Formats: sequence, structure tokens, C-alpha cells
Amino acid sequence: MAICTVTSICGPEVWKNELFGIELKILITALAAVIAVIALYSPLTVVFTGGVGKNGSTVADTSVLFPAVPLAAVVLPPMIIFCKSTSNAFLTHIVLYYIMFGIVSAKITCKLVIGHMTKSELQLSDSIFCGPLALFFNQYFNTAINEYPLLLICLVWCAFCFICQSVLLVKQICNYLKIECFRIPTSKSLRVRK
Repeated sequence: MAICTVTSICGPEVWKNELFGIELKILITALAAVIAVIALYSPLTVVFTGGVGKNGSTVADTSVLFPAVPLAAVVLPPMIIFCKSTSNAFLTHIVLYYIMFGIVSAKITCKLVIGHMTKSELQLSDSIFCGPLALFFNQYFNTAINEYPLLLICLVWCAFCFICQSVLLVKQICNYLKIECFRIPTSKSLRVRK
């Protein structure tokens, strides 16, 4: 977040400045890589030696590598779309770009958490991927549509998908627990129900 804040205030050129004879972008990347290796050491030992459950699986009796597919579907498209952009719309409107892919990753993360809690099967396809796919295919066909309006449309679509899933999830939880959402029953209404 600090990198995004500095970039939005100072512009992307700030990372071309040098410190100790090395560009800031290289120093930041090296520092992030070192921190990532240190942070991932313990989880990666569990992944490569098998899970902590019986027969090397997870405690939930699922594959240790399964979350890699949904997470790759969240991480790879933004990188590919950003690198292949011809109009630099994603560099000039980086906040919209981050918000859209943040919403996509939030929905997929929610699905992973719900799938883990309920131990239910997870669908790999999701309607929220229509947004990133639209951006990808637009670039594949040499930006047939201007990237900025398409980015706005995809952002609205992804937000709509995430809100629909969230509302549906809250309704299901409230129905299961037989409670009302955003209402605190008074003692009088409790007596009327009984």
C-alpha cells in the first residue's frame, strides 16, 4: 500500500531515482523478495513435505496444492493484462485497476474461506472472471474497445458480482441461524415471537 501511495503522489518516475547507485524499483523488489522468502519458508515446508493431516493432506482432508488454482486465477490475469496494455490505460488509471482486481481477489478469497469452513466442493469458474476476461480478450484483439471505458464496465460488473454473492451469503447465514440481518430484536418483540 505504501508503494501505491508513493506512486500516486509522486508518479511512477519516482522509482527511477537511485539510492546507493541502484534504482529504487530494484531495491524495493529485492527487499520484497527477501521478505517473501522469509515469510513463506514455514508454509512451503508444509506444502513440499505434505500437509499436516493424515497421509500428507490438510486437516480438512483436501489437497495442499488446491488453493493454487484459484489464487493463480487471481494473480496471473492482472499481470498479463498490465504488461500487454498498448494504451497504458492501466498505468494512468491504476486505482481503478487495483480496485477491480482487489474485488476479484476478495470474492475468490471469500469462496476459498467458505469452501474451507463448509468443506464443500469449490467451483473453479466464476462470473466475476468475466471482467478480467473481457480486458484480456480486448487486448488479444488489439484493443477493439477503448481500455478506459471497458475498465469501468468491468469494475462495475465485478463489484456487482461481489455484492450479489455477499448479499446471498448473508441471507443464507441469517436463514440458517433464524436471525434478522441489521436488526436487533427488542425484548418486547422477542416475547411476541415466543
